[in-house]
Amino acid sequence: MSMDAERAKETLERFRARNPEAVRLATHVSLATRIEAGLLRATRLRLSPPLDASHEADLWFSPLVESWSARAFVLHPAVARQLQAELWKDEEQALGAWRLVERLHANGPSIVALEERVTWLALSQGPRALAQIEEELQRTLRTMVQDEDQASGVARWALSALTRFPDWVRETATARLLTFGAAARLGPRALVGVPRANSLPEDARWLFPERYWLAQQVIRLERTAAGITFLQPTAESLTRGHRLEVPATQPLLLEVSWGHGEREAHQVVIPEPGRFIPVPADETSVWLRTVTGDEFELTSASDRPSNQIPRDLDPEVWRSCAWIHTLEQGSVSYFITPRILASAATPFAAVPLGTAFRATYEGQSREVTLLELSLRDGVALFELLDEARGVKPLNTRFPISHDPSEDELRFEGSGIAHWIAYGLSQEASEWAEGFIDFSQGPRRQPSPSTPGGAPLRIPAFQSRREPMTGAPVVVDGMWFGHVVGMQGFEAEVCPAYTVMKALARTRLADEPDLAEIAAEEWHRNQMWDLILGERTFVEGEISEGVERLLGRHRQITSDLLPSADETGTMTGYGDAVITLHKESLDIEGGGSALFTATVDFDETYITLYVDKSTYAVWDDDDSRFSITDADWNDHTMEVECIASIRVIATVQVDTESSDVDILNIASAAVISIEDDEIELLRIHESVRSEPSDDDMPDPHPETFWSLSTQSLAHVLTATIRTTSQPDVFLVRIQAVPLSNIPFLERPLDFRMSAGERGILTLEVPPADGVVDFEVESSGAFVVEVRIDRELLQLDLTTARDAPEGFRKRLALPVLTETSSRQWTSLSRKPGPPKASAGPRRKKVTKPSS
Repeated sequence: MSMDAERAKETLERFRARNPEAVRLATHVSLATRIEAGLLRATRLRLSPPLDASHEADLWFSPLVESWSARAFVLHPAVARQLQAELWKDEEQALGAWRLVERLHANGPSIVALEERVTWLALSQGPRALAQIEEELQRTLRTMVQDEDQASGVARWALSALTRFPDWVRETATARLLTFGAAARLGPRALVGVPRANSLPEDARWLFPERYWLAQQVIRLERTAAGITFLQPTAESLTRGHRLEVPATQPLLLEVSWGHGEREAHQVVIPEPGRFIPVPADETSVWLRTVTGDEFELTSASDRPSNQIPRDLDPEVWRSCAWIHTLEQGSVSYFITPRILASAATPFAAVPLGTAFRATYEGQSREVTLLELSLRDGVALFELLDEARGVKPLNTRFPISHDPSEDELRFEGSGIAHWIAYGLSQEASEWAEGFIDFSQGPRRQPSPSTPGGAPLRIPAFQSRREPMTGAPVVVDGMWFGHVVGMQGFEAEVCPAYTVMKALARTRLADEPDLAEIAAEEWHRNQMWDLILGERTFVEGEISEGVERLLGRHRQITSDLLPSADETGTMTGYGDAVITLHKESLDIEGGGSALFTATVDFDETYITLYVDKSTYAVWDDDDSRFSITDADWNDHTMEVECIASIRVIATVQVDTESSDVDILNIASAAVISIEDDEIELLRIHESVRSEPSDDDMPDPHPETFWSLSTQSLAHVLTATIRTTSQPDVFLVRIQAVPLSNIPFLERPLDFRMSAGERGILTLEVPPADGVVDFEVESSGAFVVEVRIDRELLQLDLTTARDAPEGFRKRLALPVLTETSSRQWTSLSRKPGPPKASAGPRRKKVTKPSS
């Protein structure tokens, strides 16, 4: 989720008040794009005064983090920019932090290193580094343009990285070219949220392969009082609108702009046929600019008076509409099922059933057949040979405005309602509008448009356009019917329930009784109005019921949890945000109904057991880092974190009738929650972390500081082998000089420790320039030796080739029979008596990745 500067500052200060040490650690790693466990540990150990490993865990799960995995995390870009500004207040510390990031990421992906260099240059030198930053970004831009195999990957990186750069870097010419080069490969949707991405660069042709921008493509568009419509490429459209030749890039990009000063607006679009762009009617000129920088001025081609766009106009309704071509003029129609179109009957009065026509919708042209015709009702139905994909039938988008099981219309309530008729021709979209006084209701009156029938009459004198014949009518979010004609200042409408009854009369073998379905839909709407009327009561019951049932589903499983078995235990919940889903409403018998509700908790407490080896990684020096100060084998630590969860609950409501026969909600209850209906959305931060009850003792308390097993001249190694005794292992330890280094000549003092189990020290002389000896042990221990002032350390719990039974058990070694004849231990310090561990928690672990 993106975060603006103000919210980032608020989040940072809130977290700083709770954990200032973790914020100090975050400040020193803020120059890194991706923060791995090794970088985090190395940074912490270099801070003065040093922090402990719990602060690493606190930062890892903190609200400062945008995304994380078991191996690394990424800070929110807005948070990172504020932390970088704080880091630069101490230039010496900032330089040290940069050198550490640069060294540890030297062998990482080059594109990540480039992003970090740009970040450092922008921070340390500011605009003085503009030339260097442009040069870095230009290399990336060249790769995206010239290497088609890497182009998509570089484009995705660019859109992500630009959000992390300072504003003045994102405003540079190369950064803007990167942005639009990415859009050229990923589409304009990739520009959402990118600064100044609503306008094209001056000349963007070279961002596309040459074969695209050298070719030209013709598009046609029309300016009306409502806006701009890109026309379908039909023979009829050749006589309408404006013709433009634009570079045939893939995708096709065009910048549309209008207005001046505060009203100035820009938009980058793909000019697809049928695409509509609303433009204020009082704007006299609209400018179009191509990727090659060519500009065109588009003036209004409409002679109709300007008309403000209605506030509740829904452009998506036009996606339910189609244009049916006739020999004379054609007619608007609209989908009521994926196979059936409805329209007015008048344009098809003399046409026999079964006649074929062409219907155009969403850039497609399909054959339809006249299925049903009722001049009395004003309804014509058309059938496609197969279902139209991607369309949204109008009766599934809006409930009908009255009960279709009744012969007469019902108008509940009173007041003025707004109606809109959505017109569509083969070239453009338009609308008409007006108002109905529901206290009086529409009236019926015989009309020549419907011989023998009496369509509804609704006032249309307020509309500056005549509604088109066949145009669907929506009244305050309800499907009302369609236009069959005009009489004076009134529009004649065939009501929606009449359309559904006409469809039911066709008795299609593969269609259900849609009149019955429409009646059920009306009753569903009535029940939903009751639920919304008692929403406070219903949501209170849902919140209480969900928390009660979650007590039976405390275990949660998610790959977002870093626990060994990806599970955790929920222990508490914050406030609930509840969303009711009307589409799931199912009417039961006896005045009951079932529906689903989404319940989001943003402050859920989850306890989990983290496998330390999941966080441990190896670096080039063969040292191991972790987020804890304890040992490195497959032990666990207990973490309590705050997370967001989502619950899908099934809710039942029961109704009752009052003395005056009015329905009310009597009760609401959550009746079920399944395990797979509980989803972990995100982990925000850790509250506390500590070793779990089943964690083994640390074999090297306060002594292990990620020391290396190798110096510039020597290396410390160990080989573990099994013996004839199942719980005894033979450990061979060697101190060996590297190539071109003089042989070892003096005895070495070795220190072997196993936590509370004691310490064994041993002096071993060299043989043939190498120190080599064997010990026996039933478990792992730590070996230390000092050679020429350098201390080497080897933790055998991390020995990758050692048997698992050896690594997971701590023990102090003993000399073998051969070793005891050659050397005598300098000292042996036993550990304290081991107290009873008591009952232990069973642990499920998985191998370290």
